Amino acid sequence: MGEPVTLWLMLFLLVLGFASMLLLTDSRYSPGKTAAVTGGGLAVLLAAEVLIYEIWGLQTLILLYSPLVHLPSLLLFLWLSRRRNWQVIFQLLSTILFCFLVHQGASVCYLFSGERMWVLAAAYLLLAAAVILFLACYLRPLARRVFSQVRRGWWLMCLLLAWYYAISIYLIPGLAGISVLATLLKAAISLLMAGVYAVFLHLLGSLCRETEAQYSARLSAARLSALKDRIQVTAAAEESVRLARHDLRHRLRAIAELARK
Repeated sequence: MGEPVTLWLMLFLLVLGFASMLLLTDSRYSPGKTAAVTGGGLAVLLAAEVLIYEIWGLQTLILLYSPLVHLPSLLLFLWLSRRRNWQVIFQLLSTILFCFLVHQGASVCYLFSGERMWVLAAAYLLLAAAVILFLACYLRPLARRVFSQVRRGWWLMCLLLAWYYAISIYLIPGLAGISVLATLLKAAISLLMAGVYAVFLHLLGSLCRETEAQYSARLSAARLSALKDRIQVTAAAEESVRLARHDLRHRLRAIAELARK
């Protein structure tokens, strides 16, 4: 995999990361302003990557990638998001995990196919489409329900994702797709982290369903109590009407008897 191809893949992953963050972020601005700010930030970062590559080369770009891309992205989406807390950091680290899975999965396919470029391109497109579909159909609705219900403890999952991030970037030398050993190690760790992440999502989904079931139970109990109160009021009114009818019959009999006499 040559340096120009690696640069294009890094640019593609940046676009994918911004699209993923945009799907997960609950912006406090209008959709038009959010799209404009996100597009402007993406254009600046893409230009910065190309500029560093042209001046100092690919290795310098790889070394500077995290402070160049991830830190500004975090600051940008913290500014856009309604929630400026650990949840935004969780979203960013989740997006990095998904981008790593796309890159490393496609790199494994590329190496085991005999380094065919069309396999790399097809794997990238298919895995990126799968990530966007997963985010749009599952993770985005789940996050919007869970973030409003669970406000504490996100730093624990962020710490685990940050540990995975540090291992993948700094502790395992080599770039996925170039070094076979680095590619396999990074892919294995990413799959392990994806399993942990899936368990975490399952627990969040179970917690969300349990919370919604408790809310539905409380709502049903309140409705039942209101219905019982209404039944009691209706029964009291019917009893009053029955007594009034009884008194009316006696009065009508008395009037009829007086009229007869």
